[in-house]
Amino acid sequence: METFPQKKNRKGLIAAIIIIAVIVGGISSYVLLNGRSQATDQPDFKLIVAIGSPGIPPSQWTPLTDTTTLLNGTSTNLVVAANATGGFNDLVQLKFGSPVSGVTGDLPRSIIHPCSQCQLSAVTLTLKIAPSVPAQKAAYNFNVTGTSSSINRTQTFPLRIRSSTLSIAPSSPQVLKPSTFQVGIGISDFYNLQAFQISLDFNQTIVRAVNDTLAPIFYPTGTNVNGTVCTEAGFSSPCSCDSILTPCDGFIAENSLNNTIGKVSIVATLIGRCLITAPCVDSPGIQVFTIANVTFATNTPWAGIASFKLTNAILTDLEGQLPIPFFAPSGFHLAPQNVTVAYRASRTLVSCPSVPHGTMTSCTAIVTDISPGPVVTPSGSVAFASNSTTSSFSSTTCTIAGSGGSASATCSVNYTPDLAGTHVITATYVGDSVHSGSKSPNFNLIAT
Repeated sequence: METFPQKKNRKGLIAAIIIIAVIVGGISSYVLLNGRSQATDQPDFKLIVAIGSPGIPPSQWTPLTDTTTLLNGTSTNLVVAANATGGFNDLVQLKFGSPVSGVTGDLPRSIIHPCSQCQLSAVTLTLKIAPSVPAQKAAYNFNVTGTSSSINRTQTFPLRIRSSTLSIAPSSPQVLKPSTFQVGIGISDFYNLQAFQISLDFNQTIVRAVNDTLAPIFYPTGTNVNGTVCTEAGFSSPCSCDSILTPCDGFIAENSLNNTIGKVSIVATLIGRCLITAPCVDSPGIQVFTIANVTFATNTPWAGIASFKLTNAILTDLEGQLPIPFFAPSGFHLAPQNVTVAYRASRTLVSCPSVPHGTMTSCTAIVTDISPGPVVTPSGSVAFASNSTTSSFSSTTCTIAGSGGSASATCSVNYTPDLAGTHVITATYVGDSVHSGSKSPNFNLIAT
């Protein structure tokens, strides 16, 4: 896990969250696995379902709670074990039960043999969750049933199934040079967001990051926060900004933009009302909640595919007073995205007045920006050609020029047809840092 340098006296917020979660999880595991039933007068057995495997000590198994979350479209291994009491000694047939279609449980070894004098009998249960399984905020209740010759026992266990996704949403899948565009970072099917750490990697040859903005999600305009009335919502940061704490933003944020390696990094932790009163970020189902926007500009002179990829991502939700960290790819899906940076299109035309052969005429090329949006005056050079091998141009190239803001630019050369007849003239624009090149249709110059 990558962490980011902290400013001033504040320690790593995300690291602290993870440590707390690990400590609490470890204590819960100990309580679960050391709370075996005491022996009774009647033979019996008790089933245990946990996160782990038969090959590791039970003290290292993690209990399943109503906050245990699995992603649809994934699979995971659980451990099923049986404790025998009261002198129980019999084979037990295991069966998995699901309340929802699309979740299957595979028990490669479905028979266990618990006995009072034996070691804990345990097997692997592989859960497979189809991508189509409906996600919901509350947990589903699954079960494993154990049946012996005389006893039937069922252990129910909760699991939340989510389609949680951290995604990238560019304002357009294609942008024309030169321009700026925005890339949004959003979450879906995630609840009670308390903190996040995100790195957005990009192709620094094609684009450069200009700034990033955290979504104005926490305190709307007019809210009174500790005596401060918010006049505008949101957090805006220039490049390499210091840590900023603004009451009306409702969070502490740190960020960095690095155009040398192509990376934008953001860490944010909610504070105030969003942390202790009510969740500020809930994104049920496929609803995407944008948590940050990054503005990019196209680079000169390159064009092509600008790939955007999320890395080093951690999302933390708040379960009561307990922060729970989620990591990709087990805790949420990552959805990368590409943006095509394209040259603006050009059109080239050429014309030459007809003259008697042996007389000089002027051939003019017009290059026009024909892409949508604000026009950019073309620049660069045009090359002229003729089908006549004996006629001549004063120069075969010229540099186009146009007035500021004009969609077209022109240049001219002289041409002397040495023979009577039709002379086929063409002009080819080579393009510039913004425009792609273009070739004119044939122009037929009639020399009498």
